[in-house]
Amino acid sequence: MTRLSRPRTIGIAGQYHVMGAFAEIGWGPASNAENDAGTDLWVQATDEHSYLLRRNLGVQVKTGPAYFRRRDEVNGEAGWWYRESEPDHFDDWLDHTTPHVLVLHNLETHVSYWTHVTREAVRTADESREIFVPENQTIDAEHAAALRDVALSRDVPLSFESSVVGPAPEMVPAGCELRYALVAPWLLAPHPNSKGSVASTEGVALLAQGRFRGLKNRSDRHEDIPDPTDPDAAVDWGWKFAAAIWDWATTDSTALLEAVFESAPDKRSAAASGVFVACALARLERHRDAVEVLTPFADDDEMDPVDRAWVLVQRARASAELGESQDCGADAAQARGLLAGHGSDITASAIAASAAWQQYMIAPKIDVEHLSNYLAVTAEMDNSVSRWRWQRVGWGLSNAVDAGFRQWAQELSITIGGSRDHGEMELFGAEVCADLAGDHSAWKMFTSLRARLRIQHAAGSSNEKNELIEGLDALLCSGDDRGLKLALGHLLWDGPIEVAASAVSRIGAGGWTRTTVPARFAALEVAGDFLNEDAAGEMLAWVSRIAGDGIGEFLDRYQPAVTVDFAAYRAMAGMAPAVARAAHSSIAGFIAAQRTDLPDVMARQLANQLDWLDFHSVDDASRSALSQTAMTEQSYIGTRILGWFAANGDTEALGRLKSQATDGDLDALAELADVELLSNTEAATLISVLDERAREVLSAMKKGQYNTGSIGTLDALTLLNLQFPDSARWSVVHEVLIEPLALADQKGTMCVRLAALPDLVPASERDLIVANIDAIAAAKEGFWPGTNMASVDIIVAIAFGALAASEADAAVTRLMLGSHQQRANAARLLGLGHCPGMRSVLAQLIRDSHPPVRLEAARSIGKLVARTPDALSAELARHVARSNGMYLPRALLGGLSLDSAPLNDVSEELATHLQDHLSASIRRLARLLLQS
Repeated sequence: MTRLSRPRTIGIAGQYHVMGAFAEIGWGPASNAENDAGTDLWVQATDEHSYLLRRNLGVQVKTGPAYFRRRDEVNGEAGWWYRESEPDHFDDWLDHTTPHVLVLHNLETHVSYWTHVTREAVRTADESREIFVPENQTIDAEHAAALRDVALSRDVPLSFESSVVGPAPEMVPAGCELRYALVAPWLLAPHPNSKGSVASTEGVALLAQGRFRGLKNRSDRHEDIPDPTDPDAAVDWGWKFAAAIWDWATTDSTALLEAVFESAPDKRSAAASGVFVACALARLERHRDAVEVLTPFADDDEMDPVDRAWVLVQRARASAELGESQDCGADAAQARGLLAGHGSDITASAIAASAAWQQYMIAPKIDVEHLSNYLAVTAEMDNSVSRWRWQRVGWGLSNAVDAGFRQWAQELSITIGGSRDHGEMELFGAEVCADLAGDHSAWKMFTSLRARLRIQHAAGSSNEKNELIEGLDALLCSGDDRGLKLALGHLLWDGPIEVAASAVSRIGAGGWTRTTVPARFAALEVAGDFLNEDAAGEMLAWVSRIAGDGIGEFLDRYQPAVTVDFAAYRAMAGMAPAVARAAHSSIAGFIAAQRTDLPDVMARQLANQLDWLDFHSVDDASRSALSQTAMTEQSYIGTRILGWFAANGDTEALGRLKSQATDGDLDALAELADVELLSNTEAATLISVLDERAREVLSAMKKGQYNTGSIGTLDALTLLNLQFPDSARWSVVHEVLIEPLALADQKGTMCVRLAALPDLVPASERDLIVANIDAIAAAKEGFWPGTNMASVDIIVAIAFGALAASEADAAVTRLMLGSHQQRANAARLLGLGHCPGMRSVLAQLIRDSHPPVRLEAARSIGKLVARTPDALSAELARHVARSNGMYLPRALLGGLSLDSAPLNDVSEELATHLQDHLSASIRRLARLLLQS
């Protein structure tokens, strides 16, 4: 009779006990008795909801009292050392593709202790190897998460080499096709050159790639593919979903998507279509509705772990946009937990990266680990799905660059049947897939890129205004404040301004989100004066609350990537012209309540609102608050307020301004509406101060030292010399003008001032300037790159009569053929009334490709009309007044208002036309001109 050895029975008993312990925590153990070569058990790991993780754990069990004799303490933890004299087993465990644990089982207590076999844990002792097994690591529910981490510690990633050139359905797990079609569509979408029929999931993948034409062509060729443009053509739910995606992409309506979502046949379909609906709702800034769509699935423990994590990530995004950071963090953390062990599923990897990014974005930015966290998250976001999206973006941008280059090259050939999307559809595919994967950062970037392309090529579309409106909305939705400001600025230059008005009118006090905060501020700053009075009043009250008492709450809620009070001041200045007079008191009160030690750039934005306040519409209390600020605070804000009071007849404020000006305060001098308000004594004192400062500027420039404040000093001295000849000090002015180390900004400002008032320049000074005109033309590049004299010396020479009429006309022609700065100076020269025979060139300058040239031309046309409204200048002025922009009509009004003479018929006609302009600032300027 055969007898089992005692060690053998003890070993078998230990293995069964360990298998039982794993079974009790919901894992699937299996004996490896037939092939035991150092691994007693294979255990299938599960997640916290008992879903298999497709990960195994190798287990070697050692049972009996002999393994508990070498008790020790390591790093404060008690336990036992396990040793083997031969390294074979340790090598097998360490080199195996499956992670291994060593288990010491105590038969008396039925407790199993384990340790993860890693190279760091194993140490060499003499010729043996040993590992420490801690007493506090046992196989039970308390340590299930730690054991799960071991099982997940060794991933073997799948290879997706060359998969982008064609579908690879074998890489798509069964039942996950729809999720893959939306997140990693290249694995399912057929190659463009294939002609066969496709299943509904492949059709969805085509749409997710932006290949709408490809699906429509297949539908036309194959009867089993329903027409995706006809929602009623499909019977199968999958094709109904495809039709709903098509409808959404072409109309922005979510109605059909929501209907299809409601009829989903199973949980996987419901999760996929629910995610799509949530993303579509979020684009319409209906984030609360998106949360409601997702919540039933996010809270369903029976959902597939990856699908549930997918839903949780999308709900985290919506919560973040609503400013609910705690909910966002909880959902993102739960999603990452559910996705553990699904590393071979590339959609799971992409969704996990999105969850990590959400966690990072709501984390405190002052955390010392913030940078390392950023690097870790960035590495996680570099995955197969994100690389495919970037490849799609590369194709799209390549097409856009090619289209732009062909336009630059003035290509005359026509490509029959060629696409006009300029790469937009490739960007659409990348944008949609990033959205559906929950990669918010990439989605914002791709949405912005695609919006910029749409706006850039809108003029060539069949519906320019619609393309512009949708492009602006996309820039706002993606939070691209810089792109939105540029796009709106372009419309304010060249129109159609009704598009800008439409865009800004859709910004309300509600609906602000973490992403859109900077862009909303930017839109209000640039185009806020297109709001109607009611909307402007509501928005200004909302923004002033954000910048005032509500700023702490706003920062905590949205954590915006913008300096909120500065952005709010700029937005308020943009809206101020459009606000009804009844709201002027609240604006005045807000300005008075702000601190006066603001940085200069912020103070100027805050004070810009004063330009639009009607003195008599501000109540006594608000005026008193402003007055107290002005009289007690010698700051930029205080000085601007003094100027506002002085302009409205306050003699005390005027006296305070004059006092500050004679002390050398250039801001106070700038607030004096007319320097002639200064007495001869006051002017002499100020000229003496400015002369001393100008000499300091001259000394500094000879040493190569410059500051922007010097421009104001030199300009003020030049102006006062012209207005008060008895106290004038011209010596330093001449020295600066002939100094070769002076900057173009410094010389240019002085020259323009002299050319504008040539009759006030004494004959002796005029002769000296003309004699040194060549030296005046020599200057260093200005403060801003590319700034040069741009032939300002020619303006001075012509204004001083140093050139004969024919020579002057030839000089204007040379300016016309020069740089944009020279063309702007040609317009400025003509506006001064010189070279009347050359005024027709203003017709070309008003259509110049460079905006500042057009601006100077419009201002000069206004000046000419105000002084000598001949038929040419009058027709040019009417053209400017009718132009579908804002900046040029406003510049025209600026030119018209420079002359203090009564309005002539043409000026009155222009102002009357412009008093009904879409822009509130233009309406206000036109009406003030008519009242004067």
